[in-house]
Amino acid sequence: SLVAKEQSLKGANVEASLANALNALRTAAQGIGGAIEVECRIGVACEKGAGLGSATAAAKRFVAGRRGCGAVSIGGSSDFCPGVSEVAFREAQENVERCQSVTWTESIESTFGAETGPRLVVSSDGRQRLEQKSKLDTHDFALPSAAYDVRLQVASEATLPLSQLPEPTKKHWTFRRVKKRRSCAPASFRGWRVDLTEVTRHDYTVDKLTTATALEVAKGKGPPPASSSTVYEVEVELDASATQRWLALPPGVSQEEKLVADVLSAVLRV
Repeated sequence: SLVAKEQSLKGANVEASLANALNALRTAAQGIGGAIEVECRIGVACEKGAGLGSATAAAKRFVAGRRGCGAVSIGGSSDFCPGVSEVAFREAQENVERCQSVTWTESIESTFGAETGPRLVVSSDGRQRLEQKSKLDTHDFALPSAAYDVRLQVASEATLPLSQLPEPTKKHWTFRRVKKRRSCAPASFRGWRVDLTEVTRHDYTVDKLTTATALEVAKGKGPPPASSSTVYEVEVELDASATQRWLALPPGVSQEEKLVADVLSAVLRV
């Protein structure tokens, strides 16, 4: 009914919504084994087929901005486009520094991927690792009173032996993502780490890269990409030790899960 739809678009309490979603993610991650990644990503939830950068339709936010609205759960019915404007990206750092005395760490790495399968990660000092991530559960929320929406997700991560890389001469890799990241983990965030990442994607869809060529590209050599684009990502992620504590918590919504709303407020004033 129209009344029910209007009520749903008013949304629910943001802290409770995010905490309940994290609790559901915790349930989904039980008994999986291996490394677990739980994070909250900032972006824009758009209508299906009308995401940011769509080649066929103008971008359209799934739930239009409106004052006094809480969190609106939107499940998998939207296209979630991670990333914020460059201005919001700079402001996120200023917001954290304004309320905390923080120390930032910086890193640069290249991630090579294909349509499916694991991804090759090459750090700035040349170290390599082969990663396979599998999503376990995802919860999207529109925040119409804020400039951005949020996605909470949990995934399993595995580091595979480099012997599983494609044959050196096989053309396999279709894109490279260069991640320039600044991270901080203020003590008051109790294990939640803020990652601010400038991500430049280079596409090699016309002429795929071999692993040997990819390693040359990571050094700044090799062929130019067919196209490139840059996005600014803001994420809040539990560190490894905090994740283990989170997974071991007793049933029910915890204080750690309620804290994520405060962390997001500190980062982007959401």
